[in-house]
Amino acid sequence: MSADYGFDEEQHAQTNGDMDEGGHGLTQSNDAAGSLNRAQIATRWTDEQGAQDFRNSAVRFFDSVDEMLADERAIFDTFQMNLTDAVREAVAARNQTRRFSKQSIERFGRIPSVAAASSAAGTTSAPLRRAECAASMMRLPQLSAMPEF
Repeated sequence: MSADYGFDEEQHAQTNGDMDEGGHGLTQSNDAAGSLNRAQIATRWTDEQGAQDFRNSAVRFFDSVDEMLADERAIFDTFQMNLTDAVREAVAARNQTRRFSKQSIERFGRIPSVAAASSAAGTTSAPLRRAECAASMMRLPQLSAMPEF
């Protein structure tokens, strides 16, 4: 069973720049951590054991921050790719549903009236109207091509 969902392209478009800014921020943070790490060369610290121990700890710290930010960037990139795919699928599903609905209404609209078919069978009935066709379409099972979220 598919979940019901809605997609508002206008609201989504308002956030388009946010993804770029977030990705840029992660890249800048990663670059800054790498730069700080590369600056921790032994000759910039005194020869005392305590200072060198602190430098080594700083290098390990900046290594871990750099690694963590690289991982975050990979997660962010995957999220951005998945979001782009979901938007594309939502738009395609909406467009497919619109085409299917339009084609179905047009096809049902060309069906001769039930009265004509009924009179041939010896019964009487009201003509099949477009509204009835559209209402009957609402009771059709969900399309298998609809993406599930």
